[in-house]
Amino acid sequence: MDSNDPIQVQVFSTENDALRTQIHRKLELQDLGGGKLGELEHLAIQCGLIFNTSNPSITNPCLLLYASDHGIIDAGLNPLSSNSTAKHVLDCLQGEGVINHFCNSAGLSLKLIDVGVNHSFEGTVDYWLNHGSKVLSRKIDLGTSNFAERPAMTTKMAYKAIESGQKIVENEYSRGTNTIGIGGMAIGGYWSCLTVICALYDTLPKHLINPRIKIAGFADPDPIEVISKALKRNPKSHDPLMILSMYGGFEIAAMMGSILKAAELRMLVIVDGVAGLTALALASAMVADVKEYCIVTNCSGFTQQAICDKLKMRPILNLGMLSVAGSGVALALPIIQSTLTFLNNEQ
Repeated sequence: MDSNDPIQVQVFSTENDALRTQIHRKLELQDLGGGKLGELEHLAIQCGLIFNTSNPSITNPCLLLYASDHGIIDAGLNPLSSNSTAKHVLDCLQGEGVINHFCNSAGLSLKLIDVGVNHSFEGTVDYWLNHGSKVLSRKIDLGTSNFAERPAMTTKMAYKAIESGQKIVENEYSRGTNTIGIGGMAIGGYWSCLTVICALYDTLPKHLINPRIKIAGFADPDPIEVISKALKRNPKSHDPLMILSMYGGFEIAAMMGSILKAAELRMLVIVDGVAGLTALALASAMVADVKEYCIVTNCSGFTQQAICDKLKMRPILNLGMLSVAGSGVALALPIIQSTLTFLNNEQ
């Protein structure tokens, strides 16, 4: 990798024994130590270590929702949605998406980034009304290629998407944001995520795919067969960038860049959905310490739980709800903020 490689970030471990002890002491003085807060104690300590203070607080939190399309749909795999990625994007632009309501309730700003939707939004009024504030165009291409036949993207495209995700985080950081949420909006992205994780951890698809998808007849042809053939047609590799290029999505690449840059800037990253977890898996395969800066939100699905197990990370929510892009971030944020009040209680 050369000196212009956007993946070359400098991420330091958050571990600080003295600060950890100080945070423990603050909780004990409120009679909240000794595990009385359960998982919230670990959450409070993690945030304190990320922000390098015993009085952590979240400022200007922003959800970065990356949207793209996937060529693997051309292999016949069911998109698992009745709407297109473009329709979901337009719903958000018009304020009619479920995630809009969640973000409004949580006081969470939303930025929608088009990195590869197979649609041109420039002709819509909603796009121009929100361009630069709510929606950003960082389109790499009109979706990825069908990875059942050829690599999903070129290495150059992968780098460009990663760099886009990094620059967006830098911009939010310059505005005083210290916490970002990441999520993906991508029809067909589920199959891409499965394949990336299979390649990264040398895992069989059947260990990741929700068996109910096949039983319910949602997928024809057999997704396990399609993914297995795609994995066999390429040489085995554990190089995250190569795996991303062969099977990934532009939204996964951009989220990967956002995670890496946020960790370098000592920001808190709230990770949502299968795509977010896949991006985290790739980022942590490059820089292991990035996991210390990340909180996993909802883990209701079979695949999400399997990826969490691979990452050895525990989610803070398990609501059994169907995935709504970015919803876990909006639902988890108030819990995190409430937890930090314990460390800012001067009593």
